[in-house]
Amino acid sequence: MDSYHLVPGLLAALLAAILHFSGFFQSTDGSVFDRLSVRGTAEPPAVTLIRLEEGGSAGALVQASLALGAERVVFLSDPGSGLERLAAEERERTVIGFPAPRLSGSLPSELLAAAQRQEGELVRAPIARPVAEYGIHRSQNAWIESEDGAVALLETVAAGREPRAGEYYVPMPRSLSFAQLSSDQLVSAEFVEGDLEGMKVIVARPEELSGNLLATPISPNLAAVSRAQFAAYAVQALATGREATKSGNLAAVLLILFAAMLSALAAILLRKRHVSAAIALSLCVFAGIAGWILLEAAGVILPFGGIWTAVALAWLGTIMFLERRKDSKLESSVVGAIEQTVPHTAFSNRDNLPALLVATAEMVGIERMLLVRPADPLSPNPPATFNAEVSDFAGDVQGELARLASHLTEGRSLPVRGLLPGWPGQVRLRAIGYEDKPLYWLYTFGDSPDAELGEYIAASLAQSFVTMQKSHASLSAQQRGRRAVDPVDFRVVSAIGLISRNSRQLRKAIDQLNSSVMAFDVVGFPLHASPQMVDLLEASGINPQTALLSEIIENLTELTKGQVEALLRDILREGGEASAPMRQIAGVSATLRVSCPDPAQATHENIVVLEAFDTSDLARLSDLRGAITDFIDVQMRNDLETIALAAALAKKAAGDKKRGERMIERIVAASQAATDRLNTMNDLARNQPATRDDMPHPIQLRPIAENVGERLAEFAGRYDVQLEFELPAVSGYSVGDPVVLARMFEALLRLVITDSPQHSTVTFSLAEDETRSAIKISGGFGMDRARLGQAIARPPRHDIPEFQIVSECARALSSWGGEFAYDSETGKGYTFQLSLRRIA
Repeated sequence: MDSYHLVPGLLAALLAAILHFSGFFQSTDGSVFDRLSVRGTAEPPAVTLIRLEEGGSAGALVQASLALGAERVVFLSDPGSGLERLAAEERERTVIGFPAPRLSGSLPSELLAAAQRQEGELVRAPIARPVAEYGIHRSQNAWIESEDGAVALLETVAAGREPRAGEYYVPMPRSLSFAQLSSDQLVSAEFVEGDLEGMKVIVARPEELSGNLLATPISPNLAAVSRAQFAAYAVQALATGREATKSGNLAAVLLILFAAMLSALAAILLRKRHVSAAIALSLCVFAGIAGWILLEAAGVILPFGGIWTAVALAWLGTIMFLERRKDSKLESSVVGAIEQTVPHTAFSNRDNLPALLVATAEMVGIERMLLVRPADPLSPNPPATFNAEVSDFAGDVQGELARLASHLTEGRSLPVRGLLPGWPGQVRLRAIGYEDKPLYWLYTFGDSPDAELGEYIAASLAQSFVTMQKSHASLSAQQRGRRAVDPVDFRVVSAIGLISRNSRQLRKAIDQLNSSVMAFDVVGFPLHASPQMVDLLEASGINPQTALLSEIIENLTELTKGQVEALLRDILREGGEASAPMRQIAGVSATLRVSCPDPAQATHENIVVLEAFDTSDLARLSDLRGAITDFIDVQMRNDLETIALAAALAKKAAGDKKRGERMIERIVAASQAATDRLNTMNDLARNQPATRDDMPHPIQLRPIAENVGERLAEFAGRYDVQLEFELPAVSGYSVGDPVVLARMFEALLRLVITDSPQHSTVTFSLAEDETRSAIKISGGFGMDRARLGQAIARPPRHDIPEFQIVSECARALSSWGGEFAYDSETGKGYTFQLSLRRIA
């Protein structure tokens, strides 16, 4: 965790502290104090209220109260006469209140003189109205300033104890009640000594007990507490030490900071929002419980508003800060991923998309097209056109387009009639824009018979166009220097879709390559394998999902484990590539290539590429050259021997003119034959790469037929069919490709074997003359010739693969100058005949 993650918590604590000291939470703290204090526990009453009846003696009331054990007698206002006969001790325990101005200034000198007394005189104390907070009277001041210093107010003097602070809060528990007596009851000696032991007696006139009512915590919505009752609660709180005071400034700041930091840490460490929100809520509840305990035990009022605000702001601010950081990382990752995934494409410039659409539409056979905006379809400058003009429109263009658009669904097209009467074929309409900038695509394939098939291509083009438009609109706002309209989550979703689409396209492109490729992370786990590589590994008994890179190389090549490890070590350290011949698999010659980028340049994104490329063509070319060389060697030796023999005979016939002429003619004929053979082999021997996989060359048919017979012997045995081969003792050279012919022979024999009765015979015969080699395959039960011709012309791809093989090989045979014929009749069997050019 970085330390700057706590910055939102610190700012939240600072803001909450400023609001607290500005008094913003005064009402909140007071309301919490009210709800906690009225439900708090109460000490035994230490105050008794006395109603001073009219005409009653104040002196007698004081004497009676003190005689019953009262600690002090307090008059809320001057009772007048009757107190002058009190003894000095009784005077010192009698307090008389006098009105004081509101606490906005100091006590005037004349009132200060009234509060000052000599020993043995009555105690006089100023009485002030309780402090109101938003209409609720819940606190009182302990003293008032004067020229000579602070002067205690009536409640402080009556309790005989000063509070901890100049302003204190008065708890008013519902369980606390004060006894209220009349002065006549007290004076009439209805009580015994000790009934008022330790009590503070507050004497009030009837109007002071019932008038001037105040709204207090015990009745916040109703003025129901008199000034005398409030004084009783205040004296009770001071006398029992239960008055409450607000926490000090330093303590308040530390509590707010502590709560904010806890909330911020919860949001940082617990990344799940609902969990961190529950922790923040628990902090608020804990603050309330702790505040109630402190209020009961120590009389301290916590800064509830500041704490709760700090917790909420810290949690919210931290969440927003973390989200913003995450969004920034996502945005930077999105931009980097897009630049890495789709560089230099139409995504970089959306204006190129219509031009690309036109170019592609022309290639796929669209004869005419228009790209128009729904708001202004007749604009002289449409986004794109091909072999069309806006003037081709007819009728109410905008209205008709609006009507058609109401029936358009995503990915579908609609036929358009009447809008473009001069266009050939069926005109169709597609919506290929997006919400902010819709576009309509009108196109036609003309009278082409492949128009229906072209609809699939048009649908693919439209989908790609729409996808690029949406991706560009969602992702490129920041690149253009403007604030993106969509939240980052939507942009990330769009980026993921774009990257996934690009990845799928790249995978498909790799899979279309005629090569076996597999990519590995530098750690060794596979990233992607082309279908050809998967087939190759499975044919070798290797699981492409679990096999290690070293295991694959060791199984596919002749290299030992130590050699494989050394090869990989060198490649991974220094980069480059290495090749090794592969084992023979299914008769295919191949080479395995392992490559890796230079680690110094690839940084942390290194990969290893494994490629198996077919070298059968190279081996076939080598065999071709060998065959040609052997053929030329044999034939040239024969011709040269013929020339030498003719020359010797001519020498012996020096005296016989006719015999000499015949020998010279033989020499000339032999020389001409050698020249013709060289000319015949010229095309086959030229040193140029072959342009076809099935390039014909001189071959011998007998070995091919024998190999096919060996492979099919077991297959024929399963059907209880006997194979019979009629082959010449010595086979000459014919023009063809051994792989193609072997596949064709095998496919034809399989067709005949599978349709042969038990204990029957399938015959393969080879006959050669000077110019042609004839192969005949016969046997089986047979089928209707028309059905056989249809099966070979349009072979069923999934049911009987042999027909597909025969069809493909027959086309190759024809390109060599060969011929393929067949005949069949139900019950009489099949006859397949092949004819190839023979050169020797």
